[in-house]
Amino acid sequence: MKTSCLLILALALTTTGAFAQVEMGFKKRAKELRDQNNARQGVTPAQPASPQAGAAPPNSPAPLTPQQQVLARLQTDLAVLKSQTTPEQRAQLARDLTAAALGAGKPSPASVNKLATDLIPTLAGKDITPQERARLTTQINACFNSANLSPDQVQTMAGDVQAILQVAGASRAAAITVANDLKVIAAEVQKGPAR
Repeated sequence: MKTSCLLILALALTTTGAFAQVEMGFKKRAKELRDQNNARQGVTPAQPASPQAGAAPPNSPAPLTPQQQVLARLQTDLAVLKSQTTPEQRAQLARDLTAAALGAGKPSPASVNKLATDLIPTLAGKDITPQERARLTTQINACFNSANLSPDQVQTMAGDVQAILQVAGASRAAAITVANDLKVIAAEVQKGPAR
């Protein structure tokens, strides 16, 4: 009797652990689907407040700040990606990505080059709207300047990038690779400058 009770208890504990792992997988996939649906509908995830959030819009257009110029160049880089990309285009994309990092913490050139290399085939020839490209650029910029963001905020931004890419027609694996590249970059930025 004791042996069968212990056997049942051990089986219950083992089964509970397996179900917990399966449940975590379902939750992760559900979040990915939610992010994709939001990206299709143009819903942006909650962003941390930017330093310029309280600024009132001027009556006349002001000249672009250096950061806005970098983001505009980055959007242009992403818009012209084709299936055949030259090494110069990849290098320009990597330079513009690097220029997006403002703080003391900068991502390594290897991480930036990997992101550029992974972004090119992921976006090449895909139908991405200007609004999606603007969101993509905003999320990439936020990861490059994520020194004061929580891991959950970085995860949300990377998840939004993944969703935007998948909605544009990229494979799930390619979109996850780009999202993981952004997480690595955010971790390097958060680590700060080498001492």
